[in-house]
Amino acid sequence: MKENEEFTTITSSLSWHLIPITPISAFANKSYEEQLALLPEGYRAMNAIDATIEHLLYRSSFSRPLLESGHWRNCRDLTKDGKVVKVCETDSGVSYGRYPEYPRPTTTLAIERKP
Repeated sequence: MKENEEFTTITSSLSWHLIPITPISAFANKSYEEQLALLPEGYRAMNAIDATIEHLLYRSSFSRPLLESGHWRNCRDLTKDGKVVKVCETDSGVSYGRYPEYPRPTTTLAIERKP
């Protein structure tokens, strides 16, 4: 990931992130645009900083990862070159990526309820 990406300057609103009834598996093997189209009314893709905080809070609360290690979650942030920012929890922490290859079975959508 390039340094000084605009998405890295965003701060968290620390709002509650309520997951809709739509199962995470429904977003797998779909492009980012297809994933967005599946969102129920009142939900949106989460930004990368909130997805990171969600991972860290979940792990510290339940002593286990939110998702299996290696599962990427698309966020609403874009890199300078227009790629979707992805967040992944690994065994050693949280990783960020910008992977244009779609679809991937281990890539879902980081989602939150709109404020």
